[in-house]
Amino acid sequence: ENIRTTTLLQKQPLKIYQDDFTPSKGNALQACVASIFGQPLNQVPNFITLECGYYKGIVDYVKQLQQEDQRQQQDGEGKGEGGVCYTVQKKAFQQRKEGDAIVNVVDVVDAANSKDDVGEEKICIIRGKSPRGDFGHVVVGRIRDEGIRTCTVQMVHDPHPDETFLDMSEQFGWYMIFE
Repeated sequence: ENIRTTTLLQKQPLKIYQDDFTPSKGNALQACVASIFGQPLNQVPNFITLECGYYKGIVDYVKQLQQEDQRQQQDGEGKGEGGVCYTVQKKAFQQRKEGDAIVNVVDVVDAANSKDDVGEEKICIIRGKSPRGDFGHVVVGRIRDEGIRTCTVQMVHDPHPDETFLDMSEQFGWYMIFE
């Protein structure tokens, strides 16, 4: 879903940390979205608790940012860019074994479509297994286009204060791209 907004994605996500650590009900996803869009935690909903589901909640939240920015643009208070089109997509990781290591592979359509895309980075949320127990966790990441239809995934911010990211011995579940 394409959304136009002047709230710019942070090139380097802010380090906003979760404050609810309840397994399967905490607010790590809320903290990831706050970090990506540079918003205070208390101004972002806890998407896990929403009746509509977390994905629709995130899409609706970004639409809300768009509407606020459009009002600011009309009032002459906008942030300057005049609207940027964002796509929010959720995709499953594929798994590949290389020796004893598990490699999490992103969809090839997220790799280069042309030589001009090499080096491009897409901000994302990565969902995997928490290193603190048998439950899921999310972190902020980047998908970097390395060319020849190859991408690397880098975890850049863990909203849990211990910053241990994800359990690397388990397959990641999904990634949500904000571009």
